[in-house]
Amino acid sequence: MIRRPPRSTLSSSSAASDVYKRQLRVFSKQMQGVADDMLVGFQDCGEWCYNSSAGMKELLAREALDGRKDLLLALTAAKAVYVDIINDAVELGYEVHVAAFCVQPSTLLGRQVIRAHNTGRLPTIDSMITDGNLYWNTVLKQQKMIEGLPGLLDIAYKSGGSGLVFNNTPDFNTQQKLPPLYESNGYSVPRCRFPGKANVEGLIKHLLVSIQKTPPYIRLVHPSTVHIPRELPVRPKSPRTARSTGSDTKNK
Repeated sequence: MIRRPPRSTLSSSSAASDVYKRQLRVFSKQMQGVADDMLVGFQDCGEWCYNSSAGMKELLAREALDGRKDLLLALTAAKAVYVDIINDAVELGYEVHVAAFCVQPSTLLGRQVIRAHNTGRLPTIDSMITDGNLYWNTVLKQQKMIEGLPGLLDIAYKSGGSGLVFNNTPDFNTQQKLPPLYESNGYSVPRCRFPGKANVEGLIKHLLVSIQKTPPYIRLVHPSTVHIPRELPVRPKSPRTARSTGSDTKNK
């Protein structure tokens, strides 16, 4: 979420929305006569949705910035074009709020398969995956997200925004909801709920080792190669904290 600066003037222009509406009319015409319960998948709506979603997302984001509107970017990776948009927003006085969700790859793949079965929407395959292996495709895509997370959290901190990182592996329909692994607000030192260093570096290591569980022979992203733009200060443990065995750590 990118929140506009206060006392900004909203614009009523909607060029990107007009483009979207035109595409929707074309798509609706193409779907005339198709039964409501028929699955519409990747090839059916590829040109309208999948192949142009990145350009549409950038167009909508730029229009929102021009109109000083709040905007929400749903990203699977911190691509340069989106990072540029976020940095431009900060220059305009926006706050940046980051929420990230990590899932154990085997669980995530299972959810993708169920979604594909129910909706006909197939998972997109990264160009690095040449054999069609959906499991390693899931591993690779999530590692790209993890690699870009430190930079996004740093932008959120510098803009006075907030950051939340969740372990989204549990099925919340049947299992207990988990609090965020990492929680920051404004310029305060974040609250960390994982073992190890209570900072961004410790967070990335925890995500890779405990959730991503990448085998040692896969080096797509490794804690030692992830750039941490700003290491947060860590307050020395009090005697009470040192004796604690819990994983919920709060620095003040």
